[in-house]
Amino acid sequence: MRVVAVAELTAEAFASYGEVFSPADAKVRIDHVACLSNGRPQARPNLFLARTTLVTLPHRIGRMEQHPHSSQSFLPFGPAPMLVAAALPGAGGLPDLTTLRAFLGRGAGFSYRAGVWHVGIASLDETVPVAGFMYEDGGPEDCVFADIDPITVTQA
Repeated sequence: MRVVAVAELTAEAFASYGEVFSPADAKVRIDHVACLSNGRPQARPNLFLARTTLVTLPHRIGRMEQHPHSSQSFLPFGPAPMLVAAALPGAGGLPDLTTLRAFLGRGAGFSYRAGVWHVGIASLDETVPVAGFMYEDGGPEDCVFADIDPITVTQA
């Protein structure tokens, strides 16, 4: 089983997968903190609220999800560390596990680019409410899943 150590969630480290932004950076207002994309004209914007799943490290990943036509953004309402794991699409559109990286974010928001494979929202220590945003049309390609060879995420 492959093992991946978590790294700090920073804009530079996450650049291949999307953007990282922090409310602490905003003095008054910062526009366009993430590239929001919608590849389907019939899809509508969806601002939603959710709660993270509580996990502990080491954590086993056996499934990833992807939004082929929409970016997906999250802004947590608390400082508990969030586990963010992402991989780029590979052959046949499935996750390229050689590109899988895992991060711990503390209070920062993040946005996955359309097509980036990732795990569901999860946190350590306590569950956290989050605001999320994506474009959806109610069809099967709003969210697709792929089972993967298990990967264990550990502390650095």
